[in-house]
Amino acid sequence: MIIERIHIKSFGTLINRTFEPSGGLTVFEGENESGKSTVAMFIKFMLYGLSAKAPAGSAVSERVKYISWSTGVAAGDMTFVSGGARYRIERTLTQSVSASGREQFSELVKVFEDESGEALKLSSNPGEHFFGVSEKVFMQSAFVKGVDSAKVDGSTLKVALENLLTSGVGEINTKKALEKLDSARKLLKHKNGLGGKIVELSAERKELTELLEKSRDVSKEIVDLEGTLADVSVKAARREEEAAELSALCKAYEAVRIGKRVKDIERCEDNIAFLKKELETLDPSVDRMLLAKVDLCETTVRETEKDIATLNEKKGQLELKCEGRDLTEPEDEATVMKRARKLKGNSFFWLSAACSFFAVSVVVGAAFLIFGRVLLSVMGKWFVPAVVFMGLFLAAAIAGVFLYRSKNKAYNDFLNEWEADDIYTLENAVIAKRERFRYTKKLLEGIQRIDTVLDEAVAKHDKEIDNGVAYGAIFGIENKDNIFDTLAMVRSAAEDVCVRRDTMSAKLESEKGKLSALLEEVSEEERAGAKDREREALESLDREKILEMTKEQYAEAQRELNFAASQARALRVREADVDKRLAALRAAGESPAELAGRVSCIDAKIAELNFRYKALVTAYNALEAAGEKMRGDVIPEIAEKASRIMKNVTLGKYEALTSGEDLDLSFNSSGEKRTVEFLSEGTKDAAYISLRIALVQTMFGDDLPPMIFDDSFARLDKARLSGIMSILSSDKVPQALVFTCRDLEKNAAADKAKIIEM
Repeated sequence: MIIERIHIKSFGTLINRTFEPSGGLTVFEGENESGKSTVAMFIKFMLYGLSAKAPAGSAVSERVKYISWSTGVAAGDMTFVSGGARYRIERTLTQSVSASGREQFSELVKVFEDESGEALKLSSNPGEHFFGVSEKVFMQSAFVKGVDSAKVDGSTLKVALENLLTSGVGEINTKKALEKLDSARKLLKHKNGLGGKIVELSAERKELTELLEKSRDVSKEIVDLEGTLADVSVKAARREEEAAELSALCKAYEAVRIGKRVKDIERCEDNIAFLKKELETLDPSVDRMLLAKVDLCETTVRETEKDIATLNEKKGQLELKCEGRDLTEPEDEATVMKRARKLKGNSFFWLSAACSFFAVSVVVGAAFLIFGRVLLSVMGKWFVPAVVFMGLFLAAAIAGVFLYRSKNKAYNDFLNEWEADDIYTLENAVIAKRERFRYTKKLLEGIQRIDTVLDEAVAKHDKEIDNGVAYGAIFGIENKDNIFDTLAMVRSAAEDVCVRRDTMSAKLESEKGKLSALLEEVSEEERAGAKDREREALESLDREKILEMTKEQYAEAQRELNFAASQARALRVREADVDKRLAALRAAGESPAELAGRVSCIDAKIAELNFRYKALVTAYNALEAAGEKMRGDVIPEIAEKASRIMKNVTLGKYEALTSGEDLDLSFNSSGEKRTVEFLSEGTKDAAYISLRIALVQTMFGDDLPPMIFDDSFARLDKARLSGIMSILSSDKVPQALVFTCRDLEKNAAADKAKIIEM
């Protein structure tokens, strides 16, 4: 068997935990109280359940210890592979308390074939079904719990080995087979010769022979028996009369007792009806839930008032921050910079034009001054157009200057509008202004959000005020200016109603409990006509005697009644026996031939039964001899396997272990045979762990169960621990689960095992 998945829904201190061990060696490592032993016991719970009895040295049973304190349930499932198929065990153990206050448990276990989902029909625990051994044998072989539990119970495992190995498959119990053979033999004849069918037939034959021999004395014996029969009949009649009187007295007492109980039942039923009627008069809407609603209403009103004040304060602060701010969104940087460059370009253009026109006018004037006379003599009246031309250029220059000042003023005004010193600081000024606008926008959005929350808070406040008014209307309490006064009055009135309801409900439950107990004492049939039977009993017998009769006197009367009735029955049986004997004696007058024929038939039966008896004895002896031979062969085989394992664990120091019939281990030292008790505690643990592994390999054949070691290696040194881990991780042990709180085991198995941190 290989466990693939462990899912713990609720077990001990673990809730909803899943573990997936691997084939081979898996080490569960964790601190104390981390749940390691709980996981180990969960595997045992899946296979065999939990014991209802407390183990030796403990006052708490496994069921009480491992049922979850928080859920009252132990539950989970485990998936494993066995015989090439995959299965899933689901198991639930539920704890409850009966009406009488006693703890009781209910358990449900199912096993499914994982591939088909079909549920298996098991007549025993899953562990017994798959391993063929009991819980005790499993815990003595494959489950090593604690440091001091490695040693095995030889008597338990010896019987298990004999049963498993004699049958070959572990399904036939050799001991039980021997017991059945011995039981069948006993039915025929006991070993001491004092019982059995053969002895009974021999006695019957002897009796017939004696009847045959004593036929002459029959008449005298008949006369004696007739006198005895008459005497027994008189005594039986007298005891029957006494029994009848006592029976009438006990019945009368019972009738009076039941009559009283019926009156008590009627009184309880009347009280229950009255309390139910009183409860119906209380307003069903007034309950503890209403008190909770009132408390919630008061809390909500106070909180919303506080929230409204806080929100108004925050809104006022934000509105102060928004005062005087420009709420118009400014243009983006690219657009502003484009306009600024255009304005600056226009200003520069007109400045350049003015300078150009002025330069032309200056050149013309200079030319006139320098070349005037020459030009005058050559060209005649040229200066008039030259002056005009110079005047035009000068006028154009002046116009350019004015246009430049106009454009430059527009450019400077644009810079001032954005609060920039020049075009190089303009972009940062635009970004700053847009940032101020975004901050203003966030302030406005914050005010809007506060308005939304404020509206919700006011609506919630008003709604709770309306609820408080509605609660007051239930009790006719008019709304007051202070809603808290109204709620206080509602709470007081509701508490009064709840207290009254609780008091009456408690009384009602008490009366119901009394009624239930009374109904358990008196059945429906006994209640019918109980008063009439009580009256008849008091009228037919001594009234005072019945009414004054105590329980002790009733019990004594019952004992006397039983004794009288028993004696009467015994006398009647004796009477029947005497009568039967008389009939037999009267029949003894039959012929000797008839008696001889009957004796002959009995002889034939005795011969047949003797033949069967010898066959049963032969079969018993043969099966017992086979079991002895099997034990003689197997125990040395187990010792040899344990020796090989021990040799590997102790690095060859101890390699010759031997085992007695009760699986007690010994070893050879200096030519002398000594028990393992002479070894150190760690070496002794290694020896018994080796024996456990050998037992599992021998007992379970090919489909070995997982071996479980719960803090079992505490006394092993590193070398022996490494040897154990090597064996547990080998193919000789399909799966081993080691639970430890030490790093030593984890480090020793680090390269051989899967490590699960708890």
